[in-house]
Order: sequence, then C-alpha cells, then structure tokens
Amino acid sequence: MTFLVYGWDKRQARVGGRRIPERRLLGLVLCGGVAGGWGGMLFWRHKTRKASFLGRAAALTLPWALFGLYLLQAR
Repeated sequence: MTFLVYGWDKRQARVGGRRIPERRLLGLVLCGGVAGGWGGMLFWRHKTRKASFLGRAAALTLPWALFGLYLLQAR
C-alpha cells in the first residue's frame, strides 16, 4: 500500500494535483510500510532529492531494522 501511495503522490506532483503531506508518507513508513516506502522512493524516484525527507525516512526505518535483527537473534 505504501508503495502505491508514494506512486500516487508522485503522479499528483507531476500533474499539479492535490498532494499527500510528507508527514503522512512518513507515517506509513513508521506503521510498517518500510519496504513499500523505500521501494516507492526508488522506483518512482520520489522525494529522493530532499535530504531532510530521506533523513527522516532513515530514522523511522532504524527501529524496524533493529526489530528485524532482534527477531533473527531470538530464533
């Protein structure tokens, strides 16, 4: 879902339509859409020039990465 939302926002940016706030895009990453968020940024080339957005996305990804490592260790 996050991947598609990033694609929709990119399309809206191109046609001058109504955009999705960055806060909401980052919220999707925080709620578990890490793969979709990064996939959407890379595939659609969306928000990749905004260093502040990339930094916040990376910061929100870190807890999920640590959680994944914890799960791998717990086996």
